[in-house]
Amino acid sequence: MDIIAPICINFRLLFDYIEWTGWMNPLISLISIIIASWTALLTRKALVENNRPMIIFSIEPGENIKALYFVISNTGNRTADNVKITISPLITSITAKQNNIPLIMNENGIINLSGLYPTQTVKSFFDHAFLRYENNDERDKLIEIADVEISYQYGKRSYKEKAHIDFSYIKKLTDIKKDTKTEDNLKKIADSLVEINKTLKDNHENKI
Repeated sequence: MDIIAPICINFRLLFDYIEWTGWMNPLISLISIIIASWTALLTRKALVENNRPMIIFSIEPGENIKALYFVISNTGNRTADNVKITISPLITSITAKQNNIPLIMNENGIINLSGLYPTQTVKSFFDHAFLRYENNDERDKLIEIADVEISYQYGKRSYKEKAHIDFSYIKKLTDIKKDTKTEDNLKKIADSLVEINKTLKDNHENKI
């Protein structure tokens, strides 16, 4: 009897272990599946984020820091299609207004580009620092802060980005002094913009 009792106890422990592992194994398997699925989802999300276009928009001074330019860049590694940049409230180019210079931005404050390749940058004239900040009776009415909404597509995916333009900061980066070449430079800018806009229009129509 003394020998049988320990054997019965050991069998009881064995049965308890089998019963315990019987419901623990499925639970462990379920947790493993959940963790594996979550990891796969995060990996796929990371791959999608790393294989997409990324449009950046800014207004920056040029090399001679007298002219301001729209700068639109695709810093991603995929082509962005149907790029639309909306600036609000509407910003005014004093140079374009006074000299009838065409801008890449339309009268509603919208810039449309059919597409931007990876690492491609479009740089287009916006305003001249001297005319904007010195030779302008309405300079106190100029917008200081503007909101920017950027929308574009890649395949079936649509993207939206938001940004801000701080003209008080941009002004500090520019040279607002007039020089003898200001008018000549504006004429060259006007001529080059006409040609650039024609090229962009032709490219857009060819794509359509």
